[in-house]
Amino acid sequence: MEKTTLRTAGLSLAVALFASLGLSGCVTVQPEDGAPTPSAVENSPSTESVAPTTQSAAASPSPTTQSSPSAQPSSAANFDSIFASIADAADKTLECLDDDDANGRDDADDLTISDSDIVISITGDCDDVLVTGNNLTIAIVEVDDLTVRGNNNMIAVQDLDDVDVTGSQNIVSWNPVHEDDPDVDDKGSDNVLRHDALLSADLNL
Repeated sequence: MEKTTLRTAGLSLAVALFASLGLSGCVTVQPEDGAPTPSAVENSPSTESVAPTTQSAAASPSPTTQSSPSAQPSSAANFDSIFASIADAADKTLECLDDDDANGRDDADDLTISDSDIVISITGDCDDVLVTGNNLTIAIVEVDDLTVRGNNNMIAVQDLDDVDVTGSQNIVSWNPVHEDDPDVDDKGSDNVLRHDALLSADLNL
């Protein structure tokens, strides 16, 4: 009878001990100050994965300011500024006349420029302008036919119909505000004949 009681007591003690050990693996220890345990910190969602996304978004440059068309001045405004600079610096001013001049000339709207190394301003409505000089800087308000036989000239024309160049190293520019470009005939060499040709030229007035 005693042996049976002892076996029963031992078995009960073993079961209680085993149950105690099994439950101890499920117990979570919570510090008194309420701070999370190390295992809780390791298993919590990491905020580091969000940070790189925020940083890359903040570092992305805004393309609107860099590519804004309003930041670029119009070529027409630049041409007008260059034209005015040449006219203001003119050493000589000539004028084409629609009517006969005081001497009865019926070709008062035609000019031949044979000067060299000066700045010239030509006003009025010209029919034909022939440039035979060299190293000239010329501003012309309006001309139907511009012929350049000289060399190393820089010519700005507000309103131009036709340009014929046989010289070399000449620059001819016209106001892009007009809808139609002039007819261009370049028989020379190293000439630049474009509406924006003078925008990057060194006028040296």
